[in-house]
Amino acid sequence: MARLDHALEDDYEDVLRKAAHGHGEDAASLAERAGIDEEVVAAAFAGREGSPDVLRLLAPLVGLDAGRLVALARGSYVPQADLPDGVAEVSMDFHGLPVHAWLVEDPANPKDVIAIDTGIRPEPLLNALVHGGFNLKAIFITHMDPDHVGGVEGVLEKFPEAELWSPEGEGYAPGRHFQAGDVFAFGGLKLKMISSRGHGPAAVSIAVEGLDAPVVMVGDAIFAGSIGRPRHGLELALREIRENLLSLPSRTVLCPGHGALTTVGQELAHNPFFG
Repeated sequence: MARLDHALEDDYEDVLRKAAHGHGEDAASLAERAGIDEEVVAAAFAGREGSPDVLRLLAPLVGLDAGRLVALARGSYVPQADLPDGVAEVSMDFHGLPVHAWLVEDPANPKDVIAIDTGIRPEPLLNALVHGGFNLKAIFITHMDPDHVGGVEGVLEKFPEAELWSPEGEGYAPGRHFQAGDVFAFGGLKLKMISSRGHGPAAVSIAVEGLDAPVVMVGDAIFAGSIGRPRHGLELALREIRENLLSLPSRTVLCPGHGALTTVGQELAHNPFFG
């Protein structure tokens, strides 16, 4: 198993802004509800005001756990998780922060792999495939954001026999489509498509069985200490995460598209959205 070293994708201010936006609040409306100056809330949104008193006042107004938000601001949440053997992370820069794609080996034939997302461009994934001497059997897409599908065309040019699968309803036209709940078998691997709507209209997380530890590639549904921007509704996003992801066994490794690895147990214990 491999321990990867990535910072959290979101700081406390990102979490606060996402929660506020999801509840229809801006700095002015939140300041009025909290009974403090708008400039203080604006500073908190910008990462310039992280005092415990202010965060403890604002957090419950937007559905966040105050203690967990304060811990995030203090930098005291550092998730610990190991990537199971047979899984490789392929990271690349996206606006100054990494976006991750994943390669998963078939335990019955380790030179056969599947990719989950491709990242923003094909070269990093292609380099990993060529360097490892891998045979790419399929690409599975969690959602249609360009930083997750930008490399598809270039990868398929080099591996034209690979299948391409994406969620029906995500608006990604090429290849074939699946629905949440579908299950695929590739050699010794089993892939289960888990509904993870909220960031994307039909986004999925992909649970991989057949490795030495349970692992789920969650796209942008949930991050260590945060969630993906809930463009299709905060309530929907939180319900899907809570019911479909955080209900999995505590030791399940969660592999987000951005930021650090985490586990179900750590997010239940530390994520401000789920206190």
